[in-house]
Amino acid sequence: MGKLAVAWMAVLVAALPLDAASGQETGVGPDLAASAERFVARLEHGEFSAAARDFDETMTKAMPPEKLEGAWKSVVAQAGPLKRRVSVRVAKVPKYDVAVVTCEFEKSTLDVKVVYDGEGKITGLWFAPSASTAKYEPPPYAKQDSFEEKEVSFGSWLWTLPGTLTLPRGNGPFPAVVLVPRIGARDPDLAGLILFAAASRPLEDVILAQRRWLFMLDGELSEEDEAQLRKIEERVARVKDPQLSPETPAADLPLGIHPAYWLDLRGYDPPEAAKSLKQPMLVLHGQRDYQVMMEDFDRWRQALSSRDDVHFKRYPKCNHLFVEGEGQSTPAEYQTPGNVAQPVVDDIADWIGKQP
Repeated sequence: MGKLAVAWMAVLVAALPLDAASGQETGVGPDLAASAERFVARLEHGEFSAAARDFDETMTKAMPPEKLEGAWKSVVAQAGPLKRRVSVRVAKVPKYDVAVVTCEFEKSTLDVKVVYDGEGKITGLWFAPSASTAKYEPPPYAKQDSFEEKEVSFGSWLWTLPGTLTLPRGNGPFPAVVLVPRIGARDPDLAGLILFAAASRPLEDVILAQRRWLFMLDGELSEEDEAQLRKIEERVARVKDPQLSPETPAADLPLGIHPAYWLDLRGYDPPEAAKSLKQPMLVLHGQRDYQVMMEDFDRWRQALSSRDDVHFKRYPKCNHLFVEGEGQSTPAEYQTPGNVAQPVVDDIADWIGKQP
């Protein structure tokens, strides 16, 4: 059996994460730790001009006080008010120090990751879900004696990509599953592709839909919510603007991502690209997914349903991570440990077993 690619499109609600664990833990450096806690306290108390005084030149241009205020209010809108600062830790990577302030909000726990340059100025800022401290419990369907796992990583420093290599025990041969994006057209030898919660619309449209959903979780839009949505809509419009160029400030674009990224995605239509692929496909979607919505799943079906070698499965109780739950999915749900639902695993195993 040939290689099998799995494309997992996961658009994060929070900003892009920076993993302090990729550097060397130094314990808590008192000055840096205190500076990071003071910075978060200023955000909490609405002192955005004071907080921005610690920015380096690049951050000052990218995130002036009014944009820092908008970023913080967006976090609070999703996670609820800040209840307390739980802990702070410091890691060192080449040229930078990273202070991670773990904060307990009303709805979830987040890590505020503050990156300092050699002069003690803030040169990067991320908000990301805090790593769960819950002990991992394997699902009942996992046959623990049939495979072994080991942790691996690729890259280095700020760009380390962690992963887990799972190897079946026995003589094989076994099918190989690789989780990577946009691989089908680059490797025609793949036996097939599985799309997990794959976005079919432009990324900027997906981000805007996510934010609308989150703002409406309490059933109505406040004036402040509407103002934030207008700002997001303006940033989405900048992405679609034919005048978008590499010189466009990243702060004027969704998630503060550099314009080169958006220019690279311009014109990319995933369902249209999939039409040109010859490999069989399995398209999976959780109906409670608010990050990649049913509208995306429907576009995949419209584009590929005429093919006999493309199959579609949707799961009424699953969220974006294919963990089952009830009611509306929210960011807080991701704080609860869970496993991929057994029907999803069974369908994947059945489909892989049928490939030549």
